[in-house]
Amino acid sequence: MAGSNRRERYGDRPGDGTPSNSDSPLAVVTGSLTRDRIRSRFHVSWRIGGVVWYAGTTLARLGLNTRVVTRAAPEDCDLAETLRSRGVDVWLRASRKTTVFVNDYTAKHQDDRTQEVEALADPIEGAELSRALVDADLLYLGPLHPGDFSDDALSLLCAERSYLVALDIQGFTRVVRGHQVFPESDTRLPRLLRASDFIKASESEARLITNTAEASDAVCNLALTHPGTEVVVTCGANGAYVAKEDVIHYEPAVPTQIGDTTGSGDIFFAAYLARRIKGISLDAAAKFAASTTAEQLTEPKRTLTLPE
Repeated sequence: MAGSNRRERYGDRPGDGTPSNSDSPLAVVTGSLTRDRIRSRFHVSWRIGGVVWYAGTTLARLGLNTRVVTRAAPEDCDLAETLRSRGVDVWLRASRKTTVFVNDYTAKHQDDRTQEVEALADPIEGAELSRALVDADLLYLGPLHPGDFSDDALSLLCAERSYLVALDIQGFTRVVRGHQVFPESDTRLPRLLRASDFIKASESEARLITNTAEASDAVCNLALTHPGTEVVVTCGANGAYVAKEDVIHYEPAVPTQIGDTTGSGDIFFAAYLARRIKGISLDAAAKFAASTTAEQLTEPKRTLTLPE
């Protein structure tokens, strides 16, 4: 595992633009802040989205100092202001476009989603991310597609560092051709997995990169081939697996009636990390993450509807 000098204890940090709770760890979440069009069997709406939205707001409400590094078009600066209103310190750099995904949930099963891409933001670069990581305790990398980060930004995972790295592999298990999204493992992913302290994948992503048929087999494979790294595999309504080496825990989902589950995996992983970096046990963190996910999915204001 990279980052042998990573911080084991959390102390005070100066107030140069960071969130104000100096006794809490600083988590830096980075990736695209998006405008998402959500199609369900009942309606179509525009939402603010991306890992930085769902994970960032979850970490902030759970008491962590939370900083988001992202890119969006100047006309979409209201997205960043909305994130700031949720207690998140947003470092926004202008992009030619804002990332726009279309999430289609019109299939019968609530976990079945198809995606299209209407626009992609410019990549987040190493210089801006490096500045945001000064005195950080956790880097949470949330790519939505392979081009979300420049190569020099990704190199920060593999360098000597004092912060922990949590990697959501989503963006490295898909490719965008035209407006369509297809499953495909990125050639850089094995190196990034080796450099991470926490790995998160959906069931389909985990099965793709391990060439296994079942989520339980995939999580075993990832945990045993990346010793010392914690693995989280989310399975929607079927719960989640968390593992570290030969310790594997299955956590059932808390049942909900919600049809749109966009962001549920991000919420689970963020809640899990919020407990683990404070020393809570693996199984207790998973249980907390499951209950937090159900709670946020059923909140009337968990998402923000945007004008078309």
